[in-house]
Amino acid sequence: SGSAGLGIFTVCGSRLGQYFSSRDAISGIVWSPDSSLVAAIVKPHPNGSGTSELVVFDVATGQLTTVATGYDFSGPSFSPTAPYSLTYAVAPTAEGGPNVWSAAIGQTSTQLTQASINYKPLWGPQGILYQHDSSSSSELELLSNGHSTRLMNLSSWPVALSSDGLHLVAENVACGAVFASSVNLATRKVVHQ
Repeated sequence: SGSAGLGIFTVCGSRLGQYFSSRDAISGIVWSPDSSLVAAIVKPHPNGSGTSELVVFDVATGQLTTVATGYDFSGPSFSPTAPYSLTYAVAPTAEGGPNVWSAAIGQTSTQLTQASINYKPLWGPQGILYQHDSSSSSELELLSNGHSTRLMNLSSWPVALSSDGLHLVAENVACGAVFASSVNLATRKVVHQ
């Protein structure tokens, strides 16, 4: 089995650091808004249990912090302002469905959603957008001030949110192809598909 690494480079191509050269899978890589932190989902090598870790790197110090360990991670997404928190979805056990969690860097995580399947969280100015799946539908919901509000039926996964929180890019996979759509959250309509 091969190994993978995560390298951080300047825009001119100079290497700032190399992390995880002995790990076998790295995904979900995101920068904090000020580029001081990088979060990633890492599956340690060799780890036959299927668990992954959500880790945060401090670019200036090289410090690595494990935020959570579990199954079926999605996200992560940083809060819009410092001091940064991270939201993510994870199933704590192999049998459970994922739910949305949040943690300040270096602090204990807090579960934000309950039951069903909740994943792909994105932190925006109005709160945390996430995908909620039940047996009958797939919906986009907004978590703000501890309450979830259904915004619209959306069978696509949230991918990116505009800085003003009004436009969402979502993706859907059908027949082996990936389709992108733009969603206007003010009107709650799919603009392009």
